Amino acid sequence: MNWALIERQMKKKHFTQISLAKEMRISRATISGWKSNLYTPTDERLEELCRILDIDDSEIFMQPASAAPKSNIDARTELLAAMLALSKLEDTIAADTGYVFFSPEEAEALSLKAGELRRLVFKVYSNKEAAEK
Repeated sequence: MNWALIERQMKKKHFTQISLAKEMRISRATISGWKSNLYTPTDERLEELCRILDIDDSEIFMQPASAAPKSNIDARTELLAAMLALSKLEDTIAADTGYVFFSPEEAEALSLKAGELRRLVFKVYSNKEAAEK
């Protein structure tokens, strides 16, 4: 998500993470999780966020040019961070199975998708490493 844009709009509209969370009836930790890529907002929450902050939903995932990796080290760090986030997502899904958010069937399907994504990220990372040697 384009957090530079989100934070610019939050500042413009005088929102903190706490006040935005209250407006959206969610926890500040949820917003923090979105920002750190530990969680992804649902489509409904994303629409609400865009509405509250007057952001065009087509811009919400556009990264500013300055967000592009500046070196291969930055790119590797981003890939490893993505793998870690996907692993944490799998753990979160497993921990929540049968409780609030996911039925066991939904949790299994989501875990499989997160695992597929984590393996794809690892494959891309491995291929980049091999190509650089």
